[in-house]
Amino acid sequence: MVVKRLIDGRFQFIRVVSTKAYTKTYLMTDHGSLTKNKCIVKHLQLPAHNTITLKFLNDLLAKRVSLLKRMGEHDAIAKNLSTVQEGQDFYWVRDYVPGHSLLTELAEQKPKTEAEVQSFLTESLSILDIIQRHGIAHQNLHPNNLIRHRDRGHLILVDFGLIQDTGTPEPAPATNGTSGVPNAESAYVPQAKHRQYTRFAADHFALGMIAVQMATGLSNEAIPRLSQDDFLAQVKLQLDECSLLSNALKEILLRMVSPQPEAQFRQAKDILVALPAPEVVLASPAVASAAQPLPQENGAMEPESPRFAKRSG
Repeated sequence: MVVKRLIDGRFQFIRVVSTKAYTKTYLMTDHGSLTKNKCIVKHLQLPAHNTITLKFLNDLLAKRVSLLKRMGEHDAIAKNLSTVQEGQDFYWVRDYVPGHSLLTELAEQKPKTEAEVQSFLTESLSILDIIQRHGIAHQNLHPNNLIRHRDRGHLILVDFGLIQDTGTPEPAPATNGTSGVPNAESAYVPQAKHRQYTRFAADHFALGMIAVQMATGLSNEAIPRLSQDDFLAQVKLQLDECSLLSNALKEILLRMVSPQPEAQFRQAKDILVALPAPEVVLASPAVASAAQPLPQENGAMEPESPRFAKRSG
């Protein structure tokens, strides 16, 4: 049915990106834009047949989408274009982001340097800081949902969790056509039974585990799962044996993934503040005198979100 008609009289099917239990993801053409841009359409088939229950689920989804729209537009967050509801079918449309997901980079299984891991943390936590200021958690954060823009090179956050609010776990979709899906028990998203993670802490956990995988060069299958009794000890062992990170950065990663509430960071900005200062390589006097910093024409950026400013207009 989808391939034979326009969704909302506007979005035309190109191909299926992924198919899951309650969700399907499509690549479509947006005929509502002058340039007929590509877009990603997430089709949720709500697991309810009772009219009252269906209305309740629709209201939850509408509230979640409304909250995301109030956040505004940012260069590091994929733009939400539209939402459409047809009976039990709910469509959520966002910009197509040209580029590749972090899953592609992790698949290289090459350990990253401390500077590279810290750069990732600074960039990704700055994005979380933006959404947390609006009281929003991603709730479905894993490598497929961080896209490195093909032309600009920076990370863009996509596909916020929607159906967690309905009590139905949401499997990780392929993003922008990227293949590869995390295991049945995700290494990045704590299951509902792990209630010691707040909404924000669950997002911190995801970035922490991605950083562990970056630092060690291990495959998705090799990194520990939260269900293991010795989960935190296994993470520490892998960091000690397979990475070259400093003790200070290891400690931060262990706190980010810790199941102990007293060890967890409350907000992304707290982690940004805690990150160790990057190593400074001293240049020779001749080089130092030649490399004068450029003036900041518009004043300093906010230290908590150094790379991403809200779009104007």
